[in-house]
Amino acid sequence: MQSRLRTFAFSVSFTASIDDIDLVVARTGWSGQGGFELYLSEPAAGERLWDIIVEAGADLNLRSGCPNLIDRIETGLLSHGNDVTLANNPIESGLNRFFKMGKTADYLGKQALEKIVAEGTSQQFVRLVFPGDPIANPREYYPLSVSGSAEPGTVTSVIYSPRLGHNVGLGYVPTSATAVGTTVTLSLPNGSVSGNIADKDWQTEPAR
Repeated sequence: MQSRLRTFAFSVSFTASIDDIDLVVARTGWSGQGGFELYLSEPAAGERLWDIIVEAGADLNLRSGCPNLIDRIETGLLSHGNDVTLANNPIESGLNRFFKMGKTADYLGKQALEKIVAEGTSQQFVRLVFPGDPIANPREYYPLSVSGSAEPGTVTSVIYSPRLGHNVGLGYVPTSATAVGTTVTLSLPNGSVSGNIADKDWQTEPAR
């Protein structure tokens, strides 16, 4: 099943059923964890489907859970309202990895997107690494100064990662200063913390 359905995709033709409950299977999870989502056409069957799945996973210690902020940030998934708002466009937010420009077909927002691509963006979404103690209030916006640029940046989400041993963050920096390893300084209510722009694997050393 996994090899037939890529991440962040679903297919109406890729249907299944469990105990005569018709489903649409998708892989659009918010946490970044591997897995699938089951969509029902009949909401009334939801409780029965839940019981079936829980019973089937009893020997696997299956439990209910919720999205984890550390997982989300480590995976680089954007949260609407924090990492991207209506003030942001999908090009500067890095969401253009989910679509292709240059299509001949017309679609909503086509002219606006083509204009943004032609003119360029003033800022770009990046991953950030900050050593030291855990940074409080992970959903707060924090101002950011960026080495080599007079323009400020912004941290939109930041949290301490026990797996990586430091704080990991998401945010925006001037487009002219997005190189991996670039030094940044995060302004906090109780002081400042220095860090670096990281690549998709949270490495701050430029690839050689």
